[in-house]
Amino acid sequence: MMEIKPLQGIGMIKFGMTEKELTEVLGDPTNRQSTSFPANNSESTDLEYAHLGLRFNLTTENNLRLESISINDGGYSLFGEYPIGQEVSFLNKESVKRNMPDLELEYEYMQPGKDSYYSEEKGVLIYSEGGVITSLVLFPEYDTTGENIIWPG
Repeated sequence: MMEIKPLQGIGMIKFGMTEKELTEVLGDPTNRQSTSFPANNSESTDLEYAHLGLRFNLTTENNLRLESISINDGGYSLFGEYPIGQEVSFLNKESVKRNMPDLELEYEYMQPGKDSYYSEEKGVLIYSEGGVITSLVLFPEYDTTGENIIWPG
């Protein structure tokens, strides 16, 4: 399907795109959901493309620009490999360690068998359940403060 490009996006989709730009590339989403957060006067919009196994998140904090991509379909490659659907031991492969040397177990859920792994350097969050990789979430690059996104060029 499409190549995952850490800190950049996936295929032709780049972090920083607007909803209009996303729909020009992918068509109308299967589902569109907006959530308001009155405490900080912000809004989040999720665009789901169920047939592609993709969900895009845009927030008013970043002028409704694409700031995270969730992937739950096994047809997307990362560094030439297809992680979704693989056993968690896949994360120990030399090619994975070479490309994401800082990848580590981030969180062990209270429910046994559910874990998440994160590479801050590459902005890749990996979820597993029952020892199998189930999804990935991609994030853009941030400046040294961790507050401001460095949008791909």
